Amino acid sequence: MGESMFDKALRIEGGPDWHHFHVYTDSEFVAVLLVAALLLAILLASAICYYVTRSIMLLIVGRLARQERHKWLRAAERHKVFHRLAPLVPAAIIYAAGPLLSGITFPLIAALGHPLSVLAACYMVYTLLRAALAFLDSVSERYSHFPSASERPIKSFLQIAAYDMLRVGDWIEVPGFVADGTVIDIALNTIKVRNFDNSIVMLPSYVLLTNGVKNWRGMTESGGRRVKHAIHFDADTVRFPDEAHLARLRRDIDRPLAAFAPDDARPRTNLGLYRLYLIAHFRDHPAIRHDMPLVIRQVQSTQPVVALEIFLYLDETRWEPYENLQSDMLDHAYGLVPLFGLRCWQQQCAASRQP
Repeated sequence: MGESMFDKALRIEGGPDWHHFHVYTDSEFVAVLLVAALLLAILLASAICYYVTRSIMLLIVGRLARQERHKWLRAAERHKVFHRLAPLVPAAIIYAAGPLLSGITFPLIAALGHPLSVLAACYMVYTLLRAALAFLDSVSERYSHFPSASERPIKSFLQIAAYDMLRVGDWIEVPGFVADGTVIDIALNTIKVRNFDNSIVMLPSYVLLTNGVKNWRGMTESGGRRVKHAIHFDADTVRFPDEAHLARLRRDIDRPLAAFAPDDARPRTNLGLYRLYLIAHFRDHPAIRHDMPLVIRQVQSTQPVVALEIFLYLDETRWEPYENLQSDMLDHAYGLVPLFGLRCWQQQCAASRQP
């Protein structure tokens, strides 16, 4: 018998475990047909599995929900929890098909494999979140039928849970409730906080929705804790240094003047040189987060003085080590003030100059 017209155009090889197949073709037409068939098969499989799974799941849930002992299931059905779960099946099929598409040596299709898997994974997470929110609504509805629901409402507690506003172990501050410490317990109606003086504060759960609560979890998770401190200077001490003062600075500071003020020929005040020195010093500090802002700037003060604000982040978020680091750094900043010919402003100094 002679060779078939497709003998050289198409060849299919099965892997040793028959779980993998390799398709080869020299025909562009056949390749287009194969890719189109594959895409159509993925779409049809997703659609068929979605409708079949959805129908079977809703049928079973509907029958179970009609029973008197399954009132919670009935509430979940009313809030369409299972309707929202059904799209997980087609999304999972598309996610699993991503690597298969990536293995196709066909223009454009192979490049779609990974992005398609990522989009399918994101959609699955979105679907689970929608179902979880619907489930919380069903819990709230079912709980409202209990006699104690009017005395102990849980709606605000469920909204805390849904939006992940609070976790045990979070450090929070709640103005007006003398609460500044770590959350040690979250109940239906109360939140227990252990302050840093070891006192225990009990907060009603609705406080998190009605008050300006500060949660320091983001600071802890970021790995950087902010230092924000203003130093106030007597304005009479800010001046352009003469050559003798510059010579003393070159002699006494721990780094060459040109290292932090390279344009030494440019006239700068002693406050400007002090600011540049602090920037250079803090940038070299091993505890500074270099991927976060480091700014030392002049800010407006409510007093008739010159204010310099230090703004930076440390890589230490624990309370005691952070306070020690911050104190050491500010000690150094204050200790250098006289060296630059500056004087910190104090209330009694201002009063003593008045006639």
